[in-house]
Amino acid sequence: MKPLYYFFILVAAFTLNACSKKSGATIPDMPRSDVPDAFTGNWLSGTFAMSDWWSYNGTQYDDNPYTQSVAFTFNKSGDAEFYLALASFDGACRAEAFTYYKGTVTFNESDHSFTLYPQQGNFRGFYSCNRDSNFDRTANSNELNPSTLYYTIETDSNGKEWMVIRFSTNPNEAGTYFQSTTW
Repeated sequence: MKPLYYFFILVAAFTLNACSKKSGATIPDMPRSDVPDAFTGNWLSGTFAMSDWWSYNGTQYDDNPYTQSVAFTFNKSGDAEFYLALASFDGACRAEAFTYYKGTVTFNESDHSFTLYPQQGNFRGFYSCNRDSNFDRTANSNELNPSTLYYTIETDSNGKEWMVIRFSTNPNEAGTYFQSTTW
């Protein structure tokens, strides 16, 4: 249960930071850096079928009490995308939230961090018991703020490599595990 707790903290911190106001930010002039080869591509923590991201329309896809997925796409040139899919089901009603940011990323290999600089975003919400509350809206400029996370690459006992994201450089802090994937 503890890894799930830390996952919620990661999602909440990223979302709250992205939704906080930051004065003086000029969206078009966001920094970028080359993405190290080890991080180029798609990274997923969770089970949402990312190939369904844009076509998904709020139709129920399972009856799990809670599901979550977080994904990143890093291109070599420093372009980046962030995806968050959350869903809860209480036995009668289902609530779902989808967050998307697109922008740039800088990697700082000296402190094992990366900073996302969103330039655009989108929020969608679906409610099976109150469809009039469903929404699909573009992120406002005050919701597009940089977020810095810390990473390590860890290899499990089967030789599979995982990108592990934390809030600090402390390797003892619980992290969220992302696998390299395609969609």
